[in-house]
Amino acid sequence: MNILRPPPTSSSSFPPYTNSAIVTAAAAFTTTHNPISLCSINPPPFTAAGLPTRRHFFERSASGTANSSAGDLSSFLGSSPEAYSTHNDQELLSLLRSRRTDEAWAKYVQSTHLPGPTCLSRLVSQLSYQSKPESLTRAQSILTRLRNERQLHRLDANSLGLLAMAAAKSGQTLYAVSVIKSMLRSGYLPHVKAWTAAVANLSAAGDDGPEESIKLFTAITRRVRRFGDQSLVAQSRPDTAAFNAVLNACANIGDTEKYSKLFGEMSEWDCEPDVLTYNVMIKLCARVGRKELIVFVVERIIEKGVKPCHVVYTDFRPTPLQHYAFPMGGSGLYLVVDENEQFREANFIKMHDTFPKPKSEGKKSANGKSGGRGAKGGGGSGGGDSDVYKIVKMIMERKFQPVIIFSFSRRECENHALSMSKLDFNTEEEKGTVEEVFNNAMLCLNEEDRSLSAIEMMLPLLQRGIAVHHSGLLPVLKELVELLFQEGLVKALFATETFAMGLNMPAKTVVFTAVKKWDGDSHRFIGSGEYIQMSGRAGRRGKDERGICIIMIDEQESIIFLPPAIKMVFLSATMSNATEFAEWICYLHKQPCHVVYTDFRPTPLQHYAFPMGGSGLYLVVDENEQFRDANFIKMHDTFPKPKSEGKKSANGKSGGRGGAKGGGGGGGGDSDVYKIVKMIMERKFQPVIIFSFSRRECENHALSMSKLDFNTEEEKSTVEEVFNNAMLCLNEEDRSLSAIEMMLPLLQRGIAVHHSGLLPVLKELVELLFQEGLVKALFATETFAMGLNMPAKTVVFTAVKKWDGDSHRFIGSGEYIQMSGRAGRRGKDERGICIIMIDEQLRSSRNFCIDIVLLCIVLGIAAYLYNVLK
Repeated sequence: MNILRPPPTSSSSFPPYTNSAIVTAAAAFTTTHNPISLCSINPPPFTAAGLPTRRHFFERSASGTANSSAGDLSSFLGSSPEAYSTHNDQELLSLLRSRRTDEAWAKYVQSTHLPGPTCLSRLVSQLSYQSKPESLTRAQSILTRLRNERQLHRLDANSLGLLAMAAAKSGQTLYAVSVIKSMLRSGYLPHVKAWTAAVANLSAAGDDGPEESIKLFTAITRRVRRFGDQSLVAQSRPDTAAFNAVLNACANIGDTEKYSKLFGEMSEWDCEPDVLTYNVMIKLCARVGRKELIVFVVERIIEKGVKPCHVVYTDFRPTPLQHYAFPMGGSGLYLVVDENEQFREANFIKMHDTFPKPKSEGKKSANGKSGGRGAKGGGGSGGGDSDVYKIVKMIMERKFQPVIIFSFSRRECENHALSMSKLDFNTEEEKGTVEEVFNNAMLCLNEEDRSLSAIEMMLPLLQRGIAVHHSGLLPVLKELVELLFQEGLVKALFATETFAMGLNMPAKTVVFTAVKKWDGDSHRFIGSGEYIQMSGRAGRRGKDERGICIIMIDEQESIIFLPPAIKMVFLSATMSNATEFAEWICYLHKQPCHVVYTDFRPTPLQHYAFPMGGSGLYLVVDENEQFRDANFIKMHDTFPKPKSEGKKSANGKSGGRGGAKGGGGGGGGDSDVYKIVKMIMERKFQPVIIFSFSRRECENHALSMSKLDFNTEEEKSTVEEVFNNAMLCLNEEDRSLSAIEMMLPLLQRGIAVHHSGLLPVLKELVELLFQEGLVKALFATETFAMGLNMPAKTVVFTAVKKWDGDSHRFIGSGEYIQMSGRAGRRGKDERGICIIMIDEQLRSSRNFCIDIVLLCIVLGIAAYLYNVLK
C-alpha cells in the first residue's frame, strides 16, 4: 500500500512538526520489474538530551490502515478524501498491472480528472522504466501537470526516482537534477542509483556542470548524515560509483583540494576505491601537471590488490605551442612562453608597458562596441575596436585561422560573435555550401523551432565563417557547427570550455578572452588542468608547424603575472585599506611594498546643502571637517509647504518639486538647478561641474539653461572655430545628428554635457574647451571624475541617491570623495565648494536621519577595496 504524505512546504525541506519523526514508506509500492526501492524520510527531531525521539507520526493499526497521531489523515493533508477522485481508477490500475502502459496512458489523457496517487505513481514509474523517448516525455508531462496544479505530493519517491534516473540516462541531465532537488525539498531521499546517474552526467557536462555535481553530492550526503540510524537510509547512502562520479567532476576542473577531501570520505561511507577510482586519480594528476605522482598511484593500485592497469604517457607534443599575451586595451601580441616552454620576461615587461592610461569612459568603436574595458574581453582603447574584434581580425590577416575563441559564459560567446558584424571570411561558393547544409539540417526541426531567434541568428553568422558553440544550443545546431568547423567552413568559433571536452576538433589558434571564470560562488582563475585541456586544441598535427595560444590579460591580472624584478607604484585617492593591499603585493612578489599616505588637502573643501524648493546655501561641513548642526536645522526649516502643482518658471520649466531629480523649483520660481547655476555665476564661483546620475538628466539640465549666457563674443567665436575644426573628423551623415546640432549653441554660451553616450570627438572637444576655460558650467555623469584631471572651483550634486542596477541607493563615501575631489583648483582657489541638493522626499521624514546619512557621505572613509585577484 502507498501511504499518502503531506504537501511539501515552501519554507523548509522538512514538515513543520517538532515532536514527531516521520518515516513515510513510499517504497511500499513496488513493481516486479523495478529492483530499486526509494524512501521518503525526514530526520527524527532531537530532544533536549540530544537523542532522537522514536515516536512515529504514522502508526499501523491492527487492520493495516495508517492512523495519524495528530488526528484524521484528511485534515492533516489539508483536503478531504474526496479530493482524490477514484473515478475509472480501477480500470486504469488494471491496465497498468497487465503492463499495457500505452493503453493506460491513452486512458489518462482522455480522462478529465487526476487519478489517485497509486495510479499516478505506477503510471509514472512504468513510463519512466520504458526505454522509448516518448515514454519519458509522457512521464515528464504528468510531473509538469502535477506541479502546475500543486498536486506533486500525489507521487511517491519510487516513481520520482525512476523518472530522474530515466531522464539522466537519456541525456536530460538538468531535468533529472530538477526532479532530485524537488524530492529533497519535499523530504524524499532518492535511491543512490538515481542520484548517482545525475551526478555522473553533470560531472561531464562542462560549463558549471562539475561544480553543480559536487554541490548535489554534498547536499544529499549532508541530508543522509542527519540520521542516527543509518539503516533507515541505507538505499540512499553513497557507494563507490557515486564517489567515482563526483571525483571525476573534481578531476575535470582540476580541483585537488576537493578531490582529496572527498577521497578521504570514502572510508567514512565504507566505500572501497576500485580501478575506476584510481583511473580518475591518474586523470587528475595529468590534468594539474603532476605526472610524477602517477607512479605513486600505480604503486597504490598494486598495494591494494586492484587489477593492475598500465599507464603509458609522454610529454612530447608533435605540434609545439607558443603562448602569447594580449594587453586588453593595448595592441600587439607578445610571446611570453615559447615552444621550448621558456618564459620570455623581456616581452612580458614590454606588454605591461602598453596598457593605456585609464580614461573615464570607453569610446564607441567603428563596429559599434564600447571601447571601455569593463566587459570581459570586450574592451578596446581610445575609441578603437573591441579587443576580441581586433584579435580575430589580426588572426585572419596573418592567416592563423581556424581559431577557437574560448569564453566562460554563453552570453559572452554570443555577444562576441555578434560583434564581428564587419568581418566576412567565406567566399561566395563557401556561403552557398553553408546555406545548403544549413537548410538540410533545418528539415530535422518543426516549423515552431525554425522560427526561434537562435536559429534565425545562426545562418548569417555561418555564411561569414563565424559560429557559436555552447551547451544551450539545440543539438542539431551543435552538430551543424561541428560539421562545418571540421570541413573548414567555420573560420572563427566562439565556444565555451565544453567544446574542449571529448571533441577532437583542433584549430591552429586558440584565444582565451579571460583567465578567470565564475565557479558558482566567486570568480576564480582557471586551473592549469583546464588551461592544458583547452590550449591543447591549438595546433593541428600534420598541418601546422606550431600551435598558437593567445591569452587576453587586463591591467589588474597583469599584477599577478609581473616578474618579481619589476618595480611597481600604485596611486589612489580613495583606497581605505592600502596596508592590506600592500601586504598582498608583498606576499605575491616576495618584496617590500611601502605605503605613503596623507590626509592633507592643499585646497580645503566647504560642503553646502541646498534645500530643493527652498532658497539659500547652508554650510553643513566646514573646511576643518566640522559638522554645522545649527546650519543644517536652519536649512531644514526653509523647505516650503507642499503645493499641489508647480507653476511655470520664466525659463519655461516647471516650478513644482515632484518632477525630475534636481529640476523642481519652489513657489513658481525657476528650477533648482537653474537657480544654483545662476547664483554660482553671480558669485564668481565658476567653473562648475554639475554631477547627475543619468545621461538624460545631464541633457535636460543643460537645455534648461536656455536663458543663461556665460561667454563673451570673442569666446563664442573661438568656440565656433574649434567646433568646426573638430567636425571635420566626421562624415556628412554624422554631422547632421541631433546631438551634434544641439551641442554648438550650448558650447557658445559656456555650457556643455559630458557622458558616455556622446561621440568620442564630442567628448574630447568638451574636455578641451573645459580645460581652456571656455566651458563655465559642465553637466556630467560621475564618470567624468574617473581618471580625468580636470578640476573646477565648484561641484554640485543634483542628488545623493543613484540607481545601481538593482535599486536606488545613497552614494557611497568613496564615490563622494572621488567626485567632490574635483572641487578646488590647486594654486588658483583658496577653497573648493561642494553643493549637495537635498530633495523633499529626504527631508519629509525626520526619523530617516538624513543629517546622519549626509554626515556619513561627506565625512565617511572611502569604500573598502575587495581584491578579487586574491
